[in-house]
Amino acid sequence: MTSLPATPLAARIDAFAHALSATAPERDRQGGTPWEERRALRESGLLSTSIAHELGGEGLPVSDILDSVRRLATVDGSLAHVWAYHHLLLRTVELFGTPAQYERWAGETVSRRWLWGNALNPKDRRAIGVRRGNEYVVDGAKSFATGARDADVLVLSFLETPGETLRVAVLRGDAPGLRIADDWDTFGQRQTDSATVTFEGVHIPLADVLVDPGPLGNVRASLRPLIAQLSLSAIYVGIAQGALGASVDAARERDPLDEHGLALAGELRADLDAAVALAREAAAALSGALARGDAITSEERAGVALLAASSKSVATRSGLHVATRSLELAGARATSRARALDRYWRDLRVHTLHDPLAHKHVDLGRWLLSGTPPKPSFYS
Repeated sequence: MTSLPATPLAARIDAFAHALSATAPERDRQGGTPWEERRALRESGLLSTSIAHELGGEGLPVSDILDSVRRLATVDGSLAHVWAYHHLLLRTVELFGTPAQYERWAGETVSRRWLWGNALNPKDRRAIGVRRGNEYVVDGAKSFATGARDADVLVLSFLETPGETLRVAVLRGDAPGLRIADDWDTFGQRQTDSATVTFEGVHIPLADVLVDPGPLGNVRASLRPLIAQLSLSAIYVGIAQGALGASVDAARERDPLDEHGLALAGELRADLDAAVALAREAAAALSGALARGDAITSEERAGVALLAASSKSVATRSGLHVATRSLELAGARATSRARALDRYWRDLRVHTLHDPLAHKHVDLGRWLLSGTPPKPSFYS
């Protein structure tokens, strides 16, 4: 795969996705780290698209990034997840840290073509940091560390003792004492490298800890979880679109569909149209909220959170429905190992277990019945 030309993002992502499509089924079977594809992503010039103009990036809004995530997921759900989290983690530094911290890390990302990985999992409380002078020393582990293997930079969370205060920090991928296991072994999303990360006396300077405003430290910072939730929605919708497209291609090779087959095709298309439209509406609202900066209000944030919850619900339920029933369009051809149509359902089933959808429905129901907005957390 070669570097992509400086064309609009959608066209560049579509070209990158086309390059991935030839190897995606076989890579799904193999699992493991997609070394070559990650290298190509670094060389593509795409990694700086969300970074501000003044820091050497393209300054594209989050709505454009989320649309690109969906497009990439139609071909490769795993690489779309890695791509989405790269931008989410850059935004984490911007929203949780100081301007100087963001300028430093984003600027180096542009110049060095860094790819970011995740070790920020607040539910996993095993990573513990102890303050020693002008640094923290971290020991422990984190699970579900998406994209951590082969990452140039990680964003991690740990509990500072005493007191168990949650801290979020930035760490180079080659830091002494950092160990990244090759233990991601699931039946879907097999190349996200969501492995276990172990910290053995890892030293983190205070300058790399994001404490101003810190995790969810103000209303603007609390938009970070909504970027994460809408990234997942984009992945789900894109995978479902890929499933339907692949099944339609297979169906065209068989006898013409009867009325029942045509009705099913139309139903699935309608489901996806609704999911795409809601995902785009929520992404546009999120872009507007981010553009408000520190002026954003809690009420405005709540409006975006409710849209994000609705989008996550529709994307999950429609995505699983489409990925399951689209196989009926292809008929017996859907079971061919060469076509690998089952990978779309497997990817969606694994990824939609990320955090329980019931929490989103509780938020929406509480708002509907009592007018109580979602409480900001790392998942809402």
